[in-house]
Amino acid sequence: MRRFGFTLAELLIALLVLGVIATFTIPKVLNTQQSSKYNSIAKEAAGMMSEALLVEKALNGGGQILIEDIRQHVNYVSRTTVGTMDGNPGSGNISCSNASNRCYLLHNGAALAYGTLINCIDTTNPLSATAFFIDPDGVGDDAVDAVAFYIYNSGRLRTRETIETNTDLCTANTNLNPLASSDPTWFSWD
Repeated sequence: MRRFGFTLAELLIALLVLGVIATFTIPKVLNTQQSSKYNSIAKEAAGMMSEALLVEKALNGGGQILIEDIRQHVNYVSRTTVGTMDGNPGSGNISCSNASNRCYLLHNGAALAYGTLINCIDTTNPLSATAFFIDPDGVGDDAVDAVAFYIYNSGRLRTRETIETNTDLCTANTNLNPLASSDPTWFSWD
């Protein structure tokens, strides 16, 4: 009488093959999930800044709008003056203890930072924008780079790689152009 089944050696080989496959796929899946989480945190925070700008424009009309005026409409947990926030790729870190930087902790664990030197939007110039940074893992952790966002007077958001050519930072009267590979690898507009 003939019996059908697997031998112990065949089962061990099958388990070995599954182990090798898992070794390569599990880290990739976990990394993709983490990147997706960071991406959604950054987009949520950037969207909050865009909404805050539109509220400020509705309340105060035209002229120059300072980023401090926008910030008052943002839902943040607290301001911090301790630690550093990761800069976007190719730039240095942002010191929260520096008087020319403002760092805020958000409810989703991210950190929002902006400088007080280049911080306004000229509502008469359609290419006028101001910059802010979102670090999805917060202040003090160097694991994940921040993404630099540019917000236009329409509330439109761009990053350093996708910014409109000759975007004007009004207080510095400096034109910016897109810079390839300056967005973190975890960030995507898709």
